[in-house]
Amino acid sequence: MKVVFMMLYAIALATGGVFLLWKPAAYQRWTLRAYEKNPKAAKYNPFLDWMKSDSYLLVVRLVGVLCLVMAILLLIWGIAAALR
Repeated sequence: MKVVFMMLYAIALATGGVFLLWKPAAYQRWTLRAYEKNPKAAKYNPFLDWMKSDSYLLVVRLVGVLCLVMAILLLIWGIAAALR
């Protein structure tokens, strides 16, 4: 059962990673729109100005790559555990 959960988590990570690599600007718009809807939360976010910059998109892509790497490692680990 543990292997099934590892595989499902790997699929979720891979899906998130692909989305962050494919559409980082959509993720940026979504997060900024959330802060526009809730200005009280925006005053507690010290990174809000940075989130509007191009360097934020680079970091979002980096997080996407890390998600994909973790998904691949989890898949390898899950397959190895299933074959034991």
